[in-house]
Amino acid sequence: MIGTAPWKHDELVGSLPAFWELYETRPILHNDGGMRTPQLFAVWSILRALEPELVVESGVWKGLSTWLIEKACPSARVISIDIDLFRRE
Repeated sequence: MIGTAPWKHDELVGSLPAFWELYETRPILHNDGGMRTPQLFAVWSILRALEPELVVESGVWKGLSTWLIEKACPSARVISIDIDLFRRE
């Protein structure tokens, strides 16, 4: 066993309504080629549990994950890196 996750199953299930409420306000409705709802929920949950001071995002695509990172941990410094930003919205 490597370690213990800083969240419990019941907490994840209980956080679904809060995630969905946030997800409904997303600025990018069609993110084909980027993260979809399950991946966004996982990242949002992990970031909220870990409360990092710094997040380095590799790959921006349209920018939906960047928006989500900022919502999940608003006081964190976010550095987003991508070699091609032409799809960013």
